[in-house]
Amino acid sequence: MSGGPRRLGRGLCCLALVGLVLAVFGQVAGHPFLDYDDGEYVYANPVVLSGLSWEGARWALVTNHAANWHPLTWLSHMADVTLFGTAAGAHHLVNVLLHAATAVLLFLVLDRSTGEPPPSALAAMLFAVHPLHVESVAWVAERKDVLCGLLWVLTVAVYARYARRPSARRWLAVAGALFLALLAKPMAVTLPFVLLLLDAWPLRRLHRGARTLVLEKVPLLLLAAVAAALTWRAQSASGATAGAEAYPFRDRLLNACLAYAVYLRQTVWPAHLSVFYPHPCSVGASVDGRAALGALVLLAALTAAAVWQRRRGYPLVGWLWFAGTLVPVIGLVQVGAQAHADRYTYLPLVGLFVALAWGLWDAVGRRWPPFAAVSIPLALVLAGTAWLQTGHWRDRATLYAHAIASTGQNWLAWNNLGLARLDDGDLAGAEHAFAVAVQAKPDYADGWYNAGVAELRGGQLLPAVHAYRQALALDAANPDAWVNLGIAYRGLRREAEALACFDRALALRSDDPLALGQRAPAARVRGSPGG
Repeated sequence: MSGGPRRLGRGLCCLALVGLVLAVFGQVAGHPFLDYDDGEYVYANPVVLSGLSWEGARWALVTNHAANWHPLTWLSHMADVTLFGTAAGAHHLVNVLLHAATAVLLFLVLDRSTGEPPPSALAAMLFAVHPLHVESVAWVAERKDVLCGLLWVLTVAVYARYARRPSARRWLAVAGALFLALLAKPMAVTLPFVLLLLDAWPLRRLHRGARTLVLEKVPLLLLAAVAAALTWRAQSASGATAGAEAYPFRDRLLNACLAYAVYLRQTVWPAHLSVFYPHPCSVGASVDGRAALGALVLLAALTAAAVWQRRRGYPLVGWLWFAGTLVPVIGLVQVGAQAHADRYTYLPLVGLFVALAWGLWDAVGRRWPPFAAVSIPLALVLAGTAWLQTGHWRDRATLYAHAIASTGQNWLAWNNLGLARLDDGDLAGAEHAFAVAVQAKPDYADGWYNAGVAELRGGQLLPAVHAYRQALALDAANPDAWVNLGIAYRGLRREAEALACFDRALALRSDDPLALGQRAPAARVRGSPGG
């Protein structure tokens, strides 16, 4: 194909990618913020709500807020507030546009590096519309994913340019792009290793020698190590990392094997997706050893197949891309209470998409008509599924109800659904949701606290006392629970107990207006001179 028609075809493919992304994800322009992390990142974060400023930039560089260190992500949220205020639709659309830009850039990088537009287009289309990517795009709090994704692919593009004609200037551009990706999300710590994989295929630089290729990555690995250390510090300081008592290493290892298998299944059959998948250890259970062994056998078989096909380049590179980039989030270091998460696949799936696209291209003899006959319907089916999945993110009640339908006894989803029902005035529905949440996870302090809120709001004082006492037995440092327990005791005319609760609350938060306001009449009724 000559230069002019090829440029036209490339341009049409880029337009098709943007059109697909907008068709699938454009609906988020009408979606609100969610109560699940969006407050921490935008609407309840006073620094972000102040917009871009030097003080905000300084805060972004040093904060461990939200148990992460990703200053560029904070700056992007501040920029949104400066440009759009708190209009949720605009914040959502920035995510969509970043995702579209990443899909286009991925196509251009693959096309330029391989000289094969058809499989390059399919890999980019799978990335653009796969349902596993809905969480990263439709959730404002996952700005870090789509921003890091764009900078990740930009780093690959700059590196491919460097590989074609190495120079110090181009190498510095690679380091700069990686640095920005790390500032967006520490998931980019594996990127230097991916660049080593790309040296084998499609860049075919192995003739330069392994030692040379590794040495040129050493400064990039040091950048990644610094980012990893800062992230570990942020997560440890915020209490986000789980201890060995709650999540034994055996269970982490078994769950990691299962998570790989789950991601593979969801890639092929993206059904029953959820915003949260509870880890078995989060409810005091153990990971199924037999299922994990089966997953390990599957992983070994796929690895052996990729090694067997290593001369083709793309099977082994694609598989190792997928398996290697998941390592930081596969759960060997447990952060949070999830067994796995859709958002963790945002960049790793590129490896599988590359292997699938080039595998299909080879299977049809590198002929365009049969390739199109398979790839176009595949992309459209995935786009339709992703469109439906995006619809589940239209409001929090729908999102959590879908998570419950997908995963069953999902304690976090039941709790958050209860909060949505509570805000809607559905006290009976909220009480039921919180009851299921604490039944699924009896040591869930927030669930017991929220159950107490619902009972107290409904005038059920004794059940409220029970719920608050359970919450405080699990987390005695919750001043709101102490205040509300005191209010419930006052309703039962148990003023001495109420007074003790208000004192405990004020010991934790001395300027609490509700505790101060309630303590005085409680003390007067009891006849205390402190009143």
